[in-house]
Amino acid sequence: GIAPRPGDGSALGEAAAATPAPVPDAVHGAVAVAANGTAEKGTEFGRACGLYDVAMLCSESNRGCIVLAHNMRFKSCFVYCAVSGLWCRDGWEDADDNCVAESRVGCWSRRDTADVICWCEALFARSPLESYQRFYMTNCYAGHGALERDGDALLVDSPAECAPICDQDELCDGFVYIFSQRKCWRRLGIHLPACEQGQPGLESSEFATFVKHGRGL
Repeated sequence: GIAPRPGDGSALGEAAAATPAPVPDAVHGAVAVAANGTAEKGTEFGRACGLYDVAMLCSESNRGCIVLAHNMRFKSCFVYCAVSGLWCRDGWEDADDNCVAESRVGCWSRRDTADVICWCEALFARSPLESYQRFYMTNCYAGHGALERDGDALLVDSPAECAPICDQDELCDGFVYIFSQRKCWRRLGIHLPACEQGQPGLESSEFATFVKHGRGL
């Protein structure tokens, strides 16, 4: 899938902008590997991310999904997304019944074609990481700028999944995430100047420390 889009603006404002949204990597130049290959087939076509008539799930993030939508003859991506209570970010004609974009059609175009790639998002979704400061190539742990809250690492797919775990813990000041292993650790008493700084090209560069706003020194 593609890297999740940061939640730093409303989809409404961005969709109304004069400059078209860039084509995501998932639908530009190569077939994207869907999370499950294709959506689950409950009927002729399945459902994914709360959307119906999904022929293929191209990408999923905390804000929404890019899907290859079926039964789209003379139907716009705007209408397709709106039926599921989502806002259309963009749309593309698919190359060959897959997640490869052949041409941009946007949200409002209605075409005589069965399948269209639609990018649907929650209108006012917030990123779980909005309340955190991010310090890449930084590892805070016992003896190096932090107290450890977890003995064993928490296995999560992204920092956005670790943030809610820290949010539910009043003592948690932030967390450390290692991208190459998809692991995170909650931290207390973070003192950034004492944390270990990573070296480019080494595993230490894979660590990042996320600190709640107003926490840490």
